[in-house]
Amino acid sequence: MSAPAEALWASITRAWARPGIAPLCLRWQQDGDVDIVLLLALCHAAVVLRAPLSVPEVQALTAAMEPWRAEAVRPLRRLRMALRTPVPGVGADRQDPFRDRLKALEQEAEWVQVSLLANWLAGRDAGEADPEAGVRWFLRGVTVRDGEVEAVMGAFEGAV
Repeated sequence: MSAPAEALWASITRAWARPGIAPLCLRWQQDGDVDIVLLLALCHAAVVLRAPLSVPEVQALTAAMEPWRAEAVRPLRRLRMALRTPVPGVGADRQDPFRDRLKALEQEAEWVQVSLLANWLAGRDAGEADPEAGVRWFLRGVTVRDGEVEAVMGAFEGAV
């Protein structure tokens, strides 16, 4: 992974580990298929890089990420989630390790996406955008309660 991708991954994982962020993001993912990796990259760009994306940039970046999400991330996640339910005739001693390997593959697919995101962010000329506008547009399909966008963006405060 490139240095910008490693920095982005580290920033995303630090924010994810902050209290309340993972459950909030998982709710948005479950309720509206929100691409959490992309969401957190948008917050990273706005807060850490001080280069928030405009709505048209978020639209372009979302479109650029969609092929990888459709072909790799979503299918792996769907199968992993489906295997939370026991499969008749397959013992947990076989199913659980298989599901763990799927989880590792899903994470690897997300690492690929982080590399794509880091390259995209590095190749843009950052303009002057409202720090929250692109993030709020991105979350338009899910219920966002008062203070939630600020909480996720705040998870990146103080990041290096």
